[in-house]
Amino acid sequence: MAIPRVDPAGALSPRALFFFEKWYFDAQTADGSFVFAYLAPMTLAGKRSAELVVSLFPAGGETRRRSHSFAGAEVSIAEGHLAATFPGGELALDEDGARLRFELDDAEVDLRYDGAAAPWTPGEAGVVHRRGSHALRWIVPVPGARVSGRVAVGETAITVDDHGYSDFVQTDIPPWSLPLRELLWGRALGPEGIVIWNRVGVSHDGGVTPVTYALVEAGGAPRRLYTAVDAESRAWLDHDATGDRYPSELQLAFSGEGGPARVELDRTRLGLGERVADVQRFRSGLERWIYRTATGDPVEYKLMSRVTLDGEAFPGWAAHEWIRWGRGRGTEASI
Repeated sequence: MAIPRVDPAGALSPRALFFFEKWYFDAQTADGSFVFAYLAPMTLAGKRSAELVVSLFPAGGETRRRSHSFAGAEVSIAEGHLAATFPGGELALDEDGARLRFELDDAEVDLRYDGAAAPWTPGEAGVVHRRGSHALRWIVPVPGARVSGRVAVGETAITVDDHGYSDFVQTDIPPWSLPLRELLWGRALGPEGIVIWNRVGVSHDGGVTPVTYALVEAGGAPRRLYTAVDAESRAWLDHDATGDRYPSELQLAFSGEGGPARVELDRTRLGLGERVADVQRFRSGLERWIYRTATGDPVEYKLMSRVTLDGEAFPGWAAHEWIRWGRGRGTEASI
């Protein structure tokens, strides 16, 4: 297994104007606690930096989040992008799963992903959007795995022995040229299978065109892949902190060669609702200002829901998110 790169010839060189990538990991517990963590190196105007973020959402408890900034030279990325080291920790992907480990200040994460489902690379090498010679890529090295370990943030700690997921995003399209308007992403994991969806709204010819992919691997049946995802929100909740709203009951319809599938999400709880620039916590005020100005200050909601798959209760949890870019918030959402 290897993670394809946008520009193997040197997109991470000091001369790069912009380059961003993110290793994302999550895990859940049987009672509905979740942890999300990611490492995100970035090059902006030739300057490299990186962010490490962990968010802990205990069931019935208060959200805990920590963010750490590193200089680019402090992060070492292995050939093939299957491993990285950074102050206080490391991550690694292999044929059997993944490992994420770090200890910084009062945050400690030690998670092992074992018995992973086969990696998934949607479309053409995972490319979601091309803009000239540049690209936005999304691939899923660990669609689902058994996760064990421990996570502690401040005085809150959980033991994990359930399911988790990991994906990888990479782009060399500068944020001021990235034509994204909306993102609806999620995964549902349980003892009987995996469901993943990604619906990206791309600005095109004055409108918004969705780029969609989905995967269902459940009930012992062969993996089914989809290239069409229709979404309908049946209920919304206002969110005063961002001045927007998020879907609290969502219905998804997958279609394609895998045959139809229907996913319903309800009993939703909000884990995070915030502006993306505040979540990212850029290393410098200039980076934050450039991002806010260039992208229209997008808002992000991380949500956790119960799941119904094709009319049957899915014994597991869904973690999903909805992001709206500011330049699109003046129009109706596609869901």
